[in-house]
Amino acid sequence: MAALCELNHVQVAPHHDCFIHAHIVAASPAGCIVESFTDPERDPLQAELFEDPPRIAKGWLTLKDAPGLGLVLSKAALAKFGEQIL
Repeated sequence: MAALCELNHVQVAPHHDCFIHAHIVAASPAGCIVESFTDPERDPLQAELFEDPPRIAKGWLTLKDAPGLGLVLSKAALAKFGEQIL
């Protein structure tokens, strides 16, 4: 989708899970912005889904350099929600 946007000079601005979608935005010249909800009351799942998630500060998200998406599912979230969250 990002490549199609790039070919048509359309910006990419994916919504919701910023820790996953940030990679798309970072990898594409069409990448524009990533929506995020850093308030645990607004989005409690994002706040507890990953162990040591990427840092968001002053409007910037810093991606990790670990393999893949650089994310590790929280054991507590898996215990709480089961495999339904996947």
